[in-house]
Amino acid sequence: MDKFGSSRRAPARSMLQDLDMKDYRITGLGEPKDDADAVTKEWVDDQLKRILKDLEALQSECNQLKMDLKRMTREINDSIKTSTRDKVDRTECVSTNGGKMSIDLDMQGHAIRNLPEGSRSDEPVTKGWYAKNWQELVASMQSRINDLEKKIKSSRSKRRVSEIDDHDRSIDSIKTTLEGWHASNRG
Repeated sequence: MDKFGSSRRAPARSMLQDLDMKDYRITGLGEPKDDADAVTKEWVDDQLKRILKDLEALQSECNQLKMDLKRMTREINDSIKTSTRDKVDRTECVSTNGGKMSIDLDMQGHAIRNLPEGSRSDEPVTKGWYAKNWQELVASMQSRINDLEKKIKSSRSKRRVSEIDDHDRSIDSIKTTLEGWHASNRG
């Protein structure tokens, strides 16, 4: 109430300059309702504690997200590597079930290993097999060459004998004719 008993409040006045408190304190402040209200140190400390607690929770979540992102990045990279390894153009693959090659195979200096011992002449052999069996191959080839030479000589001999027989028959025929001619002329 004012001095006249009225319950009306006096109009608020604005400060026109700074107020020097001369080390006196302001006490008994209530909870702030508007952004412009004064606050106590306790209220500020409580707010800072809440903010720090929230900040710690956010930091923990950030750390967890960071670990999750690293794990996911590793998984994605592994998946890409696997996918790239598995995602090969099928036309460039060699079938493991057999079949026919339709393109050249560039081994880029790599070897073919563990070939079985070839049992047919159209099967591939290894350098080791060749080194082990080359003497047998040479002997076998020499034997074939000798057989072919015998056949050729035998054919030549037969032809030669046949030619000689034909020649002898011709000579015998001429002799017989001449003898018959001589006999008819003598008599």
